[in-house]
Amino acid sequence: MHERVFQTNNGEESMEREKYSEVVSRFFHSARGIEPLRGKTVEEVFSNDEEKRIFIENLQSEDFFEVLNSVNGILRGRKKEEWDMDGKGVVLRGALLGTEYVPPRHEDKPELLTEVLTAAKEMNHNKRSFEDIGLLVSSALNAIHPYADANGRTSRLMYLLLTKNFNSEAQSELSEILGLYGRDKFDVNPRGSMQAAIENFIEDDIGLKNPEMNVDNITNLFGYKKDIQFNEEIPQKDQDLFSELLKEDGHDLFLSVFEYLQQQKDREKYIRRFPQRAAVPISLFSKNVTQEGLGQILQNYWDLKKQYVRILIDVIAHPEKEKYQVLHNNESMPLKDYFKLKIKERAEEIAKEDRKNS
Repeated sequence: MHERVFQTNNGEESMEREKYSEVVSRFFHSARGIEPLRGKTVEEVFSNDEEKRIFIENLQSEDFFEVLNSVNGILRGRKKEEWDMDGKGVVLRGALLGTEYVPPRHEDKPELLTEVLTAAKEMNHNKRSFEDIGLLVSSALNAIHPYADANGRTSRLMYLLLTKNFNSEAQSELSEILGLYGRDKFDVNPRGSMQAAIENFIEDDIGLKNPEMNVDNITNLFGYKKDIQFNEEIPQKDQDLFSELLKEDGHDLFLSVFEYLQQQKDREKYIRRFPQRAAVPISLFSKNVTQEGLGQILQNYWDLKKQYVRILIDVIAHPEKEKYQVLHNNESMPLKDYFKLKIKERAEEIAKEDRKNS
């Protein structure tokens, strides 16, 4: 019996509507237990811009992890000894489209979160707005997905803590964004307006659309699990992972195979040629790939997942770069600002719909 590589996350845990007030109450009651706050209340640490800048400036990686773990654990009602990153093997699914996103490998998540903190500290040092710092932390949390559940609620709470001077109005808003329809009220999620752009950057980086690099015009990987014919030398765990990725994330798996084939002088045995292009049949690929080759492809895959997050960080931390400028309504704007615009438009659409139905 083969071990399943991924666990499904269809969204946040369902909770009865009346329990959301309990979540907010529990957060404020338990937040003193977050050690990096050093005995201060959430209200004190996030009371004004100066306090927030001091907090970020002094934050170290382990403190950052503890803040995130504590917020997530409190929101999920977990015991303090259970406050930890537990999102190993999570994939996100949509109700209609199946798999929406495979986050980075679990062991890579602390490294990526450290890079998020480094960027946040740089932005803080440069007096960037808390709206931008909040956008960085919250969107990266959604992309890294360190927890089995409540990543969305954790990201929304962190955004609010960073962007609001904490007062009664902010507490009221907190109740809304942690509520039953909080994701509809405000969702800092790059999988909507940012995912296609980031994937295009990755394809450009590996040369998929560059005829000088992709001289065979390899366009896709095709076939099904039933077509796999790995040699006996391939470890079962690698076979299982490849099969799962073929099902869950075929596009990024293809990019990983493409990167590998670019380094192979004998890549002809892996591809099938058509009049205007070439493709990689699963049957040919699996029959010819070696143990070392498949290991390299799987490493390529996880490196691409890290690259996705790193591009997201860079888009927000360094929006002035020429490659991050996009056209919207015939005007050039940073991709970061386009992301913010789409978040705002989505929130306004929901608010309009709420007013219509009230």
